[in-house]
Amino acid sequence: MVKKLPFFLALGCLLTFVLAACGAGGTSTHTVPGTEVHMKSANFVQAEITIQKGQSVTLINDDLLTPHIIANGTWENGTAKAEDEPNAPEVNHVQINGNAQATIGPFPPPVHSGSIVRSTLA
Repeated sequence: MVKKLPFFLALGCLLTFVLAACGAGGTSTHTVPGTEVHMKSANFVQAEITIQKGQSVTLINDDLLTPHIIANGTWENGTAKAEDEPNAPEVNHVQINGNAQATIGPFPPPVHSGSIVRSTLA
């Protein structure tokens, strides 16, 4: 049995590698081009995006180790300040873990045309 142990360990490692590689592709999501926003550990990759009424935004956390919690509001002096935002869907503490994504929306029609949604991570 001791002589077979390295074989079974190697087989177990190979099986684990193959199963992990099969799952590495993730799931397919259907998003409209330009509605994805990538996040790093402390900021969004895109400074701003413009979307059409009724569209949703897919937030993608590219940082493996840093989870992000998304909510309506702003940051003031390093402190989150919750507030309702006009023309934005209600977002209440959506957690996006590393290498994960979440869709926010759809965004309702703006009160005036040309609304741009800006957000920052702190």
